[in-house]
Amino acid sequence: MQKLIVECDHPFLEITGMPGTGKTYCLILKMVRVFIELWQLHKEQNHKEKELIVVYNRNERTIRFIKKMFQRLVENQMSRIDDKKEIQKFIIFVGGQNCQDIDTGENFVVHQYDTRTRFNIFFDDVNWDHFGLFYGERPAKEMAYAILRSNFCWYTSYRTMIIIMNQYRPKEIRVYQVHLTDSLRYPGSIHAVLNRSTNYVSDWWEEYVYLRGRSPIMVNSNFYGIDAILRHPSSIQATRAANIVYSAMMFRRSLERQEIQPIMVQNIVPLCSSQYERIFNTTRIPGLETDKIVHLPDSTHIAVFCNGKFWKVTLYHKGRLMKPAELEIVFQKILDDTSAPEKGEEKLAALTAGERTTWARARQQFFSKGMNKISLDAIEKAAFFLSFDDEDYNYDPKDHSKLDHYGRVFLHGKGYDRWFDKSFTICIGKNGKIGFNAEHSWADAPIMGHVWEHTLAEDVLSLGYKSDGHCIGIPEFDPPSASKLRWELPDECIQVIEKSNKVAQALLNDVDLRLYVHDGYGKGLMKKFRVSPDAYIQMALQLAYYRDAGKFNLTYEASMTRLFKEGRTETVRPCTIESCAWVKAMENPHSSSKERFDLLRVACQVHQRGYQDAMCGKGIDRHLFCLYVITKYLEVDSPFLKEVLSEPWRLSTSQTPHGQTNKLDLNRHPDCISAGGGFGPVADDGYGVSYIVAGENLIFFHISAKKSSPETDSDRFARQIERALSDMRTIFEEKEK
Repeated sequence: MQKLIVECDHPFLEITGMPGTGKTYCLILKMVRVFIELWQLHKEQNHKEKELIVVYNRNERTIRFIKKMFQRLVENQMSRIDDKKEIQKFIIFVGGQNCQDIDTGENFVVHQYDTRTRFNIFFDDVNWDHFGLFYGERPAKEMAYAILRSNFCWYTSYRTMIIIMNQYRPKEIRVYQVHLTDSLRYPGSIHAVLNRSTNYVSDWWEEYVYLRGRSPIMVNSNFYGIDAILRHPSSIQATRAANIVYSAMMFRRSLERQEIQPIMVQNIVPLCSSQYERIFNTTRIPGLETDKIVHLPDSTHIAVFCNGKFWKVTLYHKGRLMKPAELEIVFQKILDDTSAPEKGEEKLAALTAGERTTWARARQQFFSKGMNKISLDAIEKAAFFLSFDDEDYNYDPKDHSKLDHYGRVFLHGKGYDRWFDKSFTICIGKNGKIGFNAEHSWADAPIMGHVWEHTLAEDVLSLGYKSDGHCIGIPEFDPPSASKLRWELPDECIQVIEKSNKVAQALLNDVDLRLYVHDGYGKGLMKKFRVSPDAYIQMALQLAYYRDAGKFNLTYEASMTRLFKEGRTETVRPCTIESCAWVKAMENPHSSSKERFDLLRVACQVHQRGYQDAMCGKGIDRHLFCLYVITKYLEVDSPFLKEVLSEPWRLSTSQTPHGQTNKLDLNRHPDCISAGGGFGPVADDGYGVSYIVAGENLIFFHISAKKSSPETDSDRFARQIERALSDMRTIFEEKEK
């Protein structure tokens, strides 16, 4: 008999009151209502299960209370189902070894079950004891829940997973889990790390994914963001730089005074703000085997690159932050300077764009003492880095190549005009258009997105510009000039710089970047269709990729885990059984519009649930990553983890959030929203796609690939996205007719 399994094991449903209290009554009532709603929703999808099974494992003290009231509650709620005869049996599983089976009526039975044999109730051919997943604390259990978890679970959906899992039953899986969770039984250095870390994933993620990488961070790791392309407040380079720098420093001041409101989920739950600590005064220092992040408590200056020369600009005068009109004078003097760069100075920053080990050796050999060390300290200890570019950046709706170039400039520039190790570099175009390039190890993109959104809002709406394009206000004093940094670079050092520059040029010349502006419709229509915008776009990407590549591939979507302290990201896997079924239906000329609509609905629901689970700590990828780290510590080989983690992400995606600051009302100022940002491709033969739902009728896609790959073409993929979005709109519109 096919069964519908509804799992209800969530901390929000944990009963802490004594049986018989109002809190317990409301909780049980809420459970029953949720169960009936799930059944009704599943029934609408024309599924034919005859048995509804609800799994609840929280507190055995509720058993006696359930015995007294459960039948009455269920009967009351069951009145909402039209045909009760479709349900043969309604079963509740409640944890607790001392619980007895409770018969509450002909169709309603409460069974007790043991947690250790939980899955064997349904899957007798899987022996979960081999995996030892229940021998740890919460993180271990969450991985098991993620492997076999769904609101609407089909037995056949798990056949593939069962076969794979049964191939890997070695006891070392249990050993890895115990080492990760049981520091008392297995003391050692790895547990010392776990004990002092608030988040068991984040430290290892930062070190092994980012800091230990030896390949260039330009394109491969750093990401970028661009200006509000629909607005051009000033075309004067020094003026725009002054306002933006002042706005950024005001954001830092607000952070120091704890005036920045935390981001709230549904205006209820605050997200962890720990990543904001390292926005400013932070740099990445290269090492021979691993890099490190250095953060200073304060910095009163910024480093500037202009016309091949480096400058130190002090932002404070007599203890006061200089105002935009005063900073404009300082920046204009830098722009007007006609002196020539020193020997080797112009391409010095290429060291930060090349191989990390090469840069580490050069830093030790040529920048550890004397004038070079003083100048390097001025850059690395700056609040952030500012670069004046020598070309205009424009947006033309009729010529996408201009916007494509716009994005490339901020992703990698010339390869030597950004200090890629700094937490972020603000880039100012010759015509006043701006963008940024950010190093990735210290924080994730939403943090920098918040800074950028706040800075743009402060620049245009609070500071503003005069009618002639200059900064508002009058200088109160003659600001001190910037200090030019001096260098003594021997020929051997210049050779290393040239070597790194060649690596950087080869890397950036291989970038195939396309910025696609979809203005046919946006989140307004998606909400009208009652579909999550993120799930909708992810399904469009699945359809576009299948049409582009002729096959499905592992897909990565980043989800934040900042509901937990020091949380960073978790992986959402948009390529699911349900999404593949819908894509195949779209490509099948014999599929009806109703079938395509129904499959798309289900695929979006599954994706949205997966995204929510990832946010709530129920993802599996970060936990598997930590188990893999354990194997390296134990110096053992795990075929299971190798197979799970070896498949490349040929479609890597991320949504850029907006609306993170209350300074900007996008309904009143829709042209102030940033066009988002992007990143380089993760796989050599894959795509990197970043998107931002910029309004009711506007979506920006940043699509990256490698020119050297014959399998990919960013412009071709953009056309497939456009086609997919058009086809999806047709599906919903035909349904509404």
